[in-house]
Amino acid sequence: MESGIEIKNKIQHGISFKISPFRKNIKQTPPHKHHSYFEIVFLSKGSGTHTVDTNTFEIKPPCIFIVRQDQVHHWDIQTEPDGYVLIIKKPFVDQSHDSEFKNLFSQLSLYPYISLFDSKSIDQICHILHSEHKKQSTSHLVLESLIKSLMALILQSAMNTLVTTTTKKSTFQKFKDLLLTELRNSHQVAFYAQELHTTPQNLNAICKKETQKSASTVIADEILNEAKRMLLYTDLSITEIAYNLGFKDNSHFTKYFKRHTELLPSQYKG
Repeated sequence: MESGIEIKNKIQHGISFKISPFRKNIKQTPPHKHHSYFEIVFLSKGSGTHTVDTNTFEIKPPCIFIVRQDQVHHWDIQTEPDGYVLIIKKPFVDQSHDSEFKNLFSQLSLYPYISLFDSKSIDQICHILHSEHKKQSTSHLVLESLIKSLMALILQSAMNTLVTTTTKKSTFQKFKDLLLTELRNSHQVAFYAQELHTTPQNLNAICKKETQKSASTVIADEILNEAKRMLLYTDLSITEIAYNLGFKDNSHFTKYFKRHTELLPSQYKG
């Protein structure tokens, strides 16, 4: 169905982590996917847009972009960028014995875009991480600790952004934010419409205008994205994932996942 979409692989086989400066000569890229890895992009300079799936974000440095496995994205950069790109594969996360590291990783994957108030510390950690990564003697623990600090700082900025910009957001953006916190409680359009003080019909029209999808499809997409994220990047059992996503039991979740993806959750997890 998506055979025409290019799949890029920017990390060698057998390597589970990489950090490198963002290439300054990038201007435009065609829509593409990544080959089995999670990408964190920190931009301190540059302008243009970045599209992830159906959402287009204006590049307003300093900022962070998150691209998960299976997401289609492309860049349209108008001025010379500066920053870093971190590529993390599942084996790197699996190797960690730190549950908080895995928890931070899971939280970060919820955000496609994060505006940063102060990027000085993030820039410094990226610089140190890049220097340490180039040394063959640097241990996994050192890299993991630096990445953990980086993720914590990024998430702190994300929380601040949510608090200070809520009143400025459109109804659709507020709907997307609600899905981050309320998905376990309800999969029903009527619930979110009530929380947003609107009608299901109006919420559906708003979603159609923003994404060409119905509100129920936006909810389904979020459920599936969350399910895939937890299957790939956490140690949660399928029963625990079903519970976290608001399904009444494992069987209901498995049937739902297979209906939308043609795979059982266990097959997707691999």
